Amino acid sequence: MWLDANNNGVVDAGEEGIANITVRLSGTDVTGKPVTAEVQTDAEGRYSFDKLAPGTYVVTEPTQPADTLNGQTVAGSTGGTVTPVTSVPSQIEGIVLGANQHSTDNNFGEIPQNSLISGRVWLDSNNNGVVDADEAGIAGVTVRLSGTDSTGAPVTAEVQTDAEGRYSFDKLAPGTYVVTEPTQPADTLVTAEVQTDAEGRYSFDKLAPGTYVVTEPTQPADTLNGQTVAGSTGGTATPVTSVPSQIEGIVLGANQHSTDNNFGEIPYISSISGRVWLDANNNGVVDAGEEGDGGSADRCRRPLQLRQAGPGHLCGDRADAAGGYVERPDRGRQHGWRRDPGDERAIADRRHRAGCEPAFDRQQLRRTACRLDLRPRIQRQQRRWPGESGGDRHP
Repeated sequence: MWLDANNNGVVDAGEEGIANITVRLSGTDVTGKPVTAEVQTDAEGRYSFDKLAPGTYVVTEPTQPADTLNGQTVAGSTGGTVTPVTSVPSQIEGIVLGANQHSTDNNFGEIPQNSLISGRVWLDSNNNGVVDADEAGIAGVTVRLSGTDSTGAPVTAEVQTDAEGRYSFDKLAPGTYVVTEPTQPADTLVTAEVQTDAEGRYSFDKLAPGTYVVTEPTQPADTLNGQTVAGSTGGTATPVTSVPSQIEGIVLGANQHSTDNNFGEIPYISSISGRVWLDANNNGVVDAGEEGDGGSADRCRRPLQLRQAGPGHLCGDRADAAGGYVERPDRGRQHGWRRDPGDERAIADRRHRAGCEPAFDRQQLRRTACRLDLRPRIQRQQRRWPGESGGDRHP
């Protein structure tokens, strides 16, 4: 007799015998005389009935060993008929012996009920899933076990947590189990997460009556925080200036539904654009033949600025070849420049006080026909057109 941990009907290496279990012999010898006897298994779980006359016998395990489930019963070397796992007491009948014949390995396998499932119910104040040193257990909470053992038999059990919130299901046979906390402890919260669907909708269902908080933990990409709106059963929403956004104090009764707890977000999809161009007739209209002021080799590109309401601002980059522009970071300085008022394509005196450096440097200026004299307090612009006799023009 042995503990068949894997319930395969074979005494595998490492599987132990069960000592001090009664095994009963019954039957009839060849003369028709009834035979009965009992023995106890030894320290290795072995038993033996010797000095038997030829006859037909039955071997029975009358009592299921403590802390075991009935396992496989295996007929020995001379054969016989065994009871199924579902039948107790276990026995092997029809063991036929001749003269000086030995029937060995008539074995009774038992499934050990020495497995255990344990855990704890506790107040996870920081919701990190770890029982921290200062977090207390919750006593008196029902924990339920269900499942199926290795024989296919259903298993159910319930225990209550102790003063430290601990519980244990012991003396379990090998099998597959589920542990459930059927009732939410009083004055505690349920935590759950869902993802919004294609329309941005979400739902937490199958909630018990209680008070809840809904939170949007992460700001969606390419958005600014917008208005958060409490739903049909009320609640307190965080202001636009507060992230993460949440709605707290959502109170649910039995079979009550709180709808339209909504999180509004402001999209980053707006833009500002324009053009810098040479308005020859100064009519404010980009007429045919009037070019963007930015891309050709005989003009300076224009630094432009973009300001946003509130502290700080951005400064624009150089105009592109078509006269368009894009923003660039503030660089904290101011500069002035002028163009020759005699040039019909010139733009009148202009001073940028946007707090940013020009979008060009000395080397860039040398590669164009438009140059700035960068000496302190004097700004010069030299321009020579084909056919002119020479000489510098001064602003």
